[in-house]
Amino acid sequence: MVTFTYGEVLTPGQWQNLFDGKQDALGYIPVNRAGDSMQGELITTPSTSVSAGFSIPPGVPPASPVDGWLWSTISGLFFRIGGTTIGPLGGGNVVGPLASVVGHIATFSTTGGTALADSGISLGSQAANLVLATPASGAGTPAFRGLVGADLPAPQASTLGGVMSGSAAIHQFAIGINTSGAMTFGQPAIGDISGFATNMAAFLVGGTSAQLAAAMTDATGTGPLVFANGPAIALGATSTAVTQSPGDNTTKPATTAYVVAAVSAAAAVTVFVGGTSTGTANAQVLATTTPNTFALAVGNRVVFPPGFTNTGPLTLAVNGLGAKNVYTPSASGPVSLVGGEVRAGQITEAIYDGTQFVLLSANPNASFGTLTNLASTSTTDLGTVPSHNVNITGTTAITSFGSSASVVLPVYMLTFAAALTLTYNATSMILPGGGNIITAAGDTAMALYLGSGNWQIIDYQASLYAPGVAPAWGSYKNLKVQVASDTTVNVTADELILEDTSGRTYRARTVSLTDTISTSGANGLDTGSAAASNWYSVWVIYNQLTNTVAALVSLSATAPTMPAGYTFKMRVGWIRYDAQPKLWRTLQYGRSVQIVLGINPLVTPIITSGAQGAYGAGSSPTLVSVSLANFVPSTAAKAYLGVTDNWKGQAQANILLAPSTAYGGTNNGPQGSNGQMYPVWCGAAFSQRAELVLEALSFGFASDAAGGAVGDGGWEDNL
Repeated sequence: MVTFTYGEVLTPGQWQNLFDGKQDALGYIPVNRAGDSMQGELITTPSTSVSAGFSIPPGVPPASPVDGWLWSTISGLFFRIGGTTIGPLGGGNVVGPLASVVGHIATFSTTGGTALADSGISLGSQAANLVLATPASGAGTPAFRGLVGADLPAPQASTLGGVMSGSAAIHQFAIGINTSGAMTFGQPAIGDISGFATNMAAFLVGGTSAQLAAAMTDATGTGPLVFANGPAIALGATSTAVTQSPGDNTTKPATTAYVVAAVSAAAAVTVFVGGTSTGTANAQVLATTTPNTFALAVGNRVVFPPGFTNTGPLTLAVNGLGAKNVYTPSASGPVSLVGGEVRAGQITEAIYDGTQFVLLSANPNASFGTLTNLASTSTTDLGTVPSHNVNITGTTAITSFGSSASVVLPVYMLTFAAALTLTYNATSMILPGGGNIITAAGDTAMALYLGSGNWQIIDYQASLYAPGVAPAWGSYKNLKVQVASDTTVNVTADELILEDTSGRTYRARTVSLTDTISTSGANGLDTGSAAASNWYSVWVIYNQLTNTVAALVSLSATAPTMPAGYTFKMRVGWIRYDAQPKLWRTLQYGRSVQIVLGINPLVTPIITSGAQGAYGAGSSPTLVSVSLANFVPSTAAKAYLGVTDNWKGQAQANILLAPSTAYGGTNNGPQGSNGQMYPVWCGAAFSQRAELVLEALSFGFASDAAGGAVGDGGWEDNL
């Protein structure tokens, strides 16, 4: 009990005691200040004829209403819910029927607009293109139905000038208007049409030749027109003789003989067709031509199917006029043939230029021809195939494309039906990249014959890649790197893309390799002997000259010492050679690496433990930098860490772990006023796995007791 003295000012504690006593007496916490929330329902006094039980005086709308607010203005009552203001509510309530069907149209059932009824009419269930028809007054409810003729307005009688054409026959014209104001139709008479030439109307009616003659005007001013059995043309006195040969009066009519002679003279024959040539491959003969008037005149051409394919310079003798050289066009003018330009049975055309014949027919080199199969052998002789479009089947390695091809038609389109090796040779088999090529089904290439059995692949397109797009270096498919023993690591992959120093790539398929760190060279250490407590990068390398794929380990992250002949490389991972010295057992899929426990190491490698830095009651911590150099490789993008606050049962610690020490500082703890967030914040016998993106080869750490510890679970490599 508080004893009051007049004029005494109570302390907050005394007021609180009074309210606590009031609460005990009432059995609930009274509302005693603005903003308090009632913890039960609000019950007001009933309204009377002179007073309401609850009053909300009208005012102005709040500028930013909040869900649950209720207010009034002179316009009515308002309520805020779900982010929407409802109101004003006034003028009475609208009352619906006790039962209705969803989708029916509602109608007002009272004149005051306060009651609704179900019309029984649904919009959603109606068929398309109906009209809502209203019944006669008091005869029922409106209903949907199709449009009928009765729904259209009745036709109205037309006044004078109106058009009524419904009964008019086709091909008739409006020729008048009757007394009812409707048009009349019929066909016009000749007399109704004006503008004819003199006597033409009479001809259109009568149709006789005399009428036509009367209607026509002589264009020359002489000689009548006669229509009998012919019609015939009557010649004037000066035109009684017909022209028979060129040179006569050309104003006279010409005979058939004259026309033939004139046309032959105006269009002399320049194209002569011959049969299959005889003679030999390089000295061919056409004994006759059609027509048989061929002469060695500039512009005369011969068309014939050769009886032979030339193998060198060619001559052609036509109609016994003596053999003439046959040349082919070139950028520097006509040049002698060298073989293969004229093909047996393939229509050939040549024109005489005053000195020799020049081929006009398309060069066979312009088309590669039909795709033709050729089985692969050590010497796959492309010249034995008539087509230059060759599908190479089989899997036998190819060292040469033969020497029977022509340097005049030197380009071949090649398609490979299966995997085989194209064997590089600096002279006879020049390949892109200066090394062997392993083909795949669907790969294509362009081969250029250089002569003397020497070939060059001038273009090669792998079927697995889009045209013109080289595979990106470092790409891989199903990569796995696993340490198998204290000194060996296995590398497998479906596909790896290696690169040389010139930026050229090589695709290694079905890779399965074992590297031994205790040996040197390919499938071993690049140089020297393995040293304890070091990271070794793992590489896949390729020798084009021997078509050999191998593994290699090196201290270098970017430039291993390559064994002789190996020019292509790709780094695929890292291995840790510890102080024993032995390799840590690790398992890598793609870029993710996990330390495999049980052999080496037996348990999780501990990166750091114990009290370090300053936890700062979680408000203002000081973090220390912890190095990861002995726990993840230099190219690691992430570290997989295990964090515990009760390591080995030691004193439980509060722990903060972050990518760097910059997270710490005054008020920068998770409980500090700055509200700094930490990847790891633990205590109370707690263990946590952390995946930390590395800003450097270290992290920030604070622990306030011996039980705080961080272990190494693995890493993600930035391949």
